[in-house]
Amino acid sequence: MNQPFSVPRSILGADRAGNPVTESHSFLASLPAAPDVVEYWRRIMARKWLVISVTVATIALGLLYVLSLERVYEATATVVIEDGRNEIVQIREIYSGTSGNRDHFTTQSEFIGSRNVAERVIRQFDLLEHPAFDPRQAEPSIASLVIGWIKGLLLGPGEEGPPSEQELLNSVVRTFSRNLSVHLVPATQLVRVRFASTDPVLAANIANAVVAAYIDADMDARYTVAKQAHGWLSEHVGELRRNLTVSELALQSYRDAKGMIDRESAAQGGASRELEATMQRLVEARLRRSQAEQQYEQIRGRSIEANQSAPAVLSNASVARARAALADAQRQMADASVRFGSSHPQYQLVASELQTAQAGLRESVQAVVSSMAKEFETARAVERALEEEVAGSRGTILGQNRDELELASYEQEVATNRQLYETFLARLKETNIVTDIQNPIARPIDRAVPPSFPDRPARVPLMLAFAVGGLVFGIAIALFRHRLDDTLSSVDQVENTLSLPVISALARVNKQQQKNLHQMFLDHPESGFSEGIRTARTAIRLATVGAAEGSVIMVGSSLPQEGKSTVAFNLALAQAQVANTLLIECDIRRPTYAKRIGLSKATVGLAECLRGSVSVNDCLFRIPQSNLTCLFAGRHLEEPLELLSSGEFPRLLDQLRSRFETIIIDTPPVALVSDALALAEHSDGIVLVIRAHSTSRRLVAQSIQSFSRVSTPIIGTIVNQLDVKRARKYYGEYGVYDSAGYGGYGGYNRSEHHG
Repeated sequence: MNQPFSVPRSILGADRAGNPVTESHSFLASLPAAPDVVEYWRRIMARKWLVISVTVATIALGLLYVLSLERVYEATATVVIEDGRNEIVQIREIYSGTSGNRDHFTTQSEFIGSRNVAERVIRQFDLLEHPAFDPRQAEPSIASLVIGWIKGLLLGPGEEGPPSEQELLNSVVRTFSRNLSVHLVPATQLVRVRFASTDPVLAANIANAVVAAYIDADMDARYTVAKQAHGWLSEHVGELRRNLTVSELALQSYRDAKGMIDRESAAQGGASRELEATMQRLVEARLRRSQAEQQYEQIRGRSIEANQSAPAVLSNASVARARAALADAQRQMADASVRFGSSHPQYQLVASELQTAQAGLRESVQAVVSSMAKEFETARAVERALEEEVAGSRGTILGQNRDELELASYEQEVATNRQLYETFLARLKETNIVTDIQNPIARPIDRAVPPSFPDRPARVPLMLAFAVGGLVFGIAIALFRHRLDDTLSSVDQVENTLSLPVISALARVNKQQQKNLHQMFLDHPESGFSEGIRTARTAIRLATVGAAEGSVIMVGSSLPQEGKSTVAFNLALAQAQVANTLLIECDIRRPTYAKRIGLSKATVGLAECLRGSVSVNDCLFRIPQSNLTCLFAGRHLEEPLELLSSGEFPRLLDQLRSRFETIIIDTPPVALVSDALALAEHSDGIVLVIRAHSTSRRLVAQSIQSFSRVSTPIIGTIVNQLDVKRARKYYGEYGVYDSAGYGGYGGYNRSEHHG
């Protein structure tokens, strides 16, 4: 046996560290973790018919659903809410009025959708018996049936009686409220009332009835409040009238007891007036006493000569005359002293007159001083007398004030009772007017009319939603299927997943060509399949360069029906064009070559040679129209492993090496039996056939891991039955030969080779 030849690393592949691919973890490597958008697009387009089918099915279901929905018509009535009432009388104290803020309008819009309004309309249209509202006439839905079934399981079987009147009303109100919508138009006083129904006329009538019922309900409520206020006021007006009468009688009784006619006249007459006059005289007396006291203080305790210069004395007329007489006498005396002597009678007469004037001045001053003292005493006496009189009058007035205070309390009570009585009486009259005349809180501006077209269902948006949803769902299923797809669908997947080179990719052939597929290379040499076989032949010849004697190439697969035998036969035919080639069928468990060629199943072959019953020359068969020699498997054996593992097979193989340049052996599937591992030990290289879109990548990886136990290198893989159109369109694969000829160039040795 020759030494195993070396395989270029560019063909075998290597791991990231540059080591030959022999470890099992390299074979179990997964796809790239982050595929780009193009990769996702290819995955989706690879299953476009699945996506289209799911989308069409979803659209069909959506169409059935939309067609099954009832047509719902929606009628709209518009009402304007007044921000204030133009009342004839103001009676906001009795019941709260409206306001122009947004809270008021929001409250009114909620009032329109209230249960009170709903019940009014329900009774007006007798909706308790209407089929669209009466739950007794409705067909049970699937959900209600399921809920009833669950209740039966949990609570046991039981018969439910007909709903009570209140339960029926509650159910109808819930249905009515679901179909009613009230919308306050922003920045306006407008409210739109919408009602949805399968009957357009009923929808319009109910929308208008809701507006009318709302206005009636508001007026009824205000009328009720006004009536209650009227009753309350009537009751309290009578009580206030009685209280006023009692207080007036008490006031009059007190006046009679005290002899008072009127509080104001009593305050202005009698003691009050006397006290006022006395107080005025007292003020005047105090002023006179003060003036007299000031003058008296100027002269009290002084001599007559000193008092002569006092201002009060000087201002006196008698004193002024006396002072003038004295001055005249002094002038005469001065003149007499000059003219006469002291003993002259004229001088003595003038001296006597001077003495008389001086005495008259002293008498006048003394008289003025005495008069001022008497005037001071008189003024003080008058002041004291008036003070005593005022003190007496004050006692009388204080007694009268106490009576007046008590009288004022009686009068205040009468005034308060009268004011309350008059106020309540006026409000009572106002309520009588309000109960008769009321302004509505709102007025309709647009009445609802029966709509011509249904508002629901919105068929176009629903169908678009179903279409988009179906497309998204189909894409999700396609990506999920891709995620679950463990097969190898392209050359790149094989190389990236297994880290092994793909020496050729064989396109799927049509049904007519499958009849003689084992000799496709001879029958259709210009076909894409034949070109792929030539590419594989070239790669194998490059890998076996330098072999001393005939090289043994083992062609294997993981599972049956992968096209291993077909590939091996056609590869041998191609190899026979350039070298003396032998094809050995080692799948003794299921031999197929003899039958394909048209020979008998009893044709002798490898099994008989290994047992020694026939010679190898008697078992060799030359394929017509070619230079290929075949050694068929021979008769079927149940346990061929012992025969292949014996020493006879290596000796037979060494004998054949000397006669043939290339020996290709077709082995059983490696994932099912261990025959291939026994044969691999005697081979120089392994070619693994993988059926595209069929074989699991993990199963292939396990097969490669099994081959790693022997020292024989794996030359590469051949991807068989590849859907070329799908690979090109969805996987960007252009290095595959198809029935039309060349599919492009790229990859490992994918150029044209005709040997």
